[in-house]
Amino acid sequence: MKTIGIIGAMEEEIIALRRRIELREIHQIAGMDFYEATMKDAQVIVVRCENGKVNAAICTQILIDRFKANYIMNIGVAGGLHPDVNIGDVIIASDIDMPADTNCEVENVFWETDKRLIGCAKEVADKVLKEHQVWIGHIESQDEFAASVKIKEEPYSTFTAFYAEMEGAAIAHTCYMNKIPFVMLRTISDRAGNGIEMNFDDFVNLAARQVSKMIEGIVEYI
Repeated sequence: MKTIGIIGAMEEEIIALRRRIELREIHQIAGMDFYEATMKDAQVIVVRCENGKVNAAICTQILIDRFKANYIMNIGVAGGLHPDVNIGDVIIASDIDMPADTNCEVENVFWETDKRLIGCAKEVADKVLKEHQVWIGHIESQDEFAASVKIKEEPYSTFTAFYAEMEGAAIAHTCYMNKIPFVMLRTISDRAGNGIEMNFDDFVNLAARQVSKMIEGIVEYI
């Protein structure tokens, strides 16, 4: 049976998905709760890693080592950077870059997400989402919320990033090192630079519900 690890950074990002799974057991490892369950004849491990790259990397490696994950999906919400994206739109990451201030030497600066998983996600999203657009594009990881105009403008002007978030680069790097296919899905819950307090609380639950519907369809495809 294939095993799919599904990572969200916050409780709000995974709670809607947890309502759609058939829970078998909860494992507490490294301060995280790993929900072992079934969905569409697949084993899924749903986990909240908390914000930040170190947490995300540890969580991803546990999914690979302990639960033998065949695929990794990173879900949640993000601040939109691209001038054309709107709140409620879904972005499927095509690739993700290493932060500019990272000094370690690695083979890749950008990590590409799995093309097959991108295709599955796009097909499912087009069916599930009726009122919002689906985009495929580059993303940017930061170690802070994308609430300032500076963060909003710099990643898009430098890398044409579609959104900013806080865990993707670590998950991508860990999957790359372990040769595990991965994909990242984000619903835009606020426009980066417009102030988190204006939109985030209002849209995070809607955003999480949208992505959870997509995950159910993707799991069935793969």
